Amino acid sequence: MFDNPSDMEPMFPKRSGDLVDLAMEVHREAAALRNSLHKKTRKRIADLVRHINSYYSNLIEGHHTHPSDIERAVRKDYDLDSEKRSLQELSTAHIEV
Repeated sequence: MFDNPSDMEPMFPKRSGDLVDLAMEVHREAAALRNSLHKKTRKRIADLVRHINSYYSNLIEGHHTHPSDIERAVRKDYDLDSEKRSLQELSTAHIEV
């Protein structure tokens, strides 16, 4: 599949150009948003994003874990069904990582 280790290295845009300018603008706007939010609000948003990332990580791997099941797992309220519980445990592992 891959013949050379460089085939798996990340690709970076050129140091100048529209894409880099756009990336820097996103970075500036994100910093402004972060600074405009209260510390507790930022923490809560970060927690929610971790849960969302867990949902999509599972989905990419072919595992459909309903968001409400992820929220239950975070509260240690695991399902009795072993398959569902396994997916919940996978979700919490993604969040912890």
